[in-house]
Amino acid sequence: MKSPKEVFWMTLIGTFFGELLVNMISVLMALALRTNEVFDLMLTLTGLVGASIVIFSTIKMNDINLYSSSLGLSTLLNAIFKKRFDRRYLTWVIGILGTIASMLGILDNFVGFLIYLGIAIPPVAGIMVVDYYLLKRDRRELDTTRAAGELPTLCEAVNPITLVVWAIAVVVGWLSSALGPWDTDFGVPALNSLLVSGVLYWMMMMLLQARIKGVDTLQFRKVNHLD
Repeated sequence: MKSPKEVFWMTLIGTFFGELLVNMISVLMALALRTNEVFDLMLTLTGLVGASIVIFSTIKMNDINLYSSSLGLSTLLNAIFKKRFDRRYLTWVIGILGTIASMLGILDNFVGFLIYLGIAIPPVAGIMVVDYYLLKRDRRELDTTRAAGELPTLCEAVNPITLVVWAIAVVVGWLSSALGPWDTDFGVPALNSLLVSGVLYWMMMMLLQARIKGVDTLQFRKVNHLD
């Protein structure tokens, strides 16, 4: 893309005339054959050629997923234990565990898993927005390093307030979702957890900041993340 206008139109066309059209065709195919199994749809409508495309595309997609998950896990373990783990062994372990999980029917709980993600991730964004725009705890350091084109060398080792607020927000989101004990949605669970995390984080940080005299901005122990 050579300009922002081209990016806009390409995104618009790709989303509405690409993904939306493909999804509509898929729905019509499923309604016509009264099944939601992709393999059965392709086998019935296009024969072995279509079924082969489904099989090989699934293999290719799982290959990409395996690469991404092994890369992410190795990066996480390296950051936690300060030790490099061989990605070859991690790939084998993840592949075997993933295959066993699929045989046990993990996809039957996929929708519930997505709902849990929708409850657990938004509180992180709520905390970050409040911390940056309202509390402005590290705004000066971030502005200075941004002007120099660098990242801050120091970051908080652990902020216990964020962990407590995140846990409370996740519980609130879970209680207000269909997965909770009342089996009904109260509002939008993801939005509930987001708002609770933001408001509660601001209140707890301001309360602690007010109780500690002589502190303009509450900060926790910082470490050099480059070490």
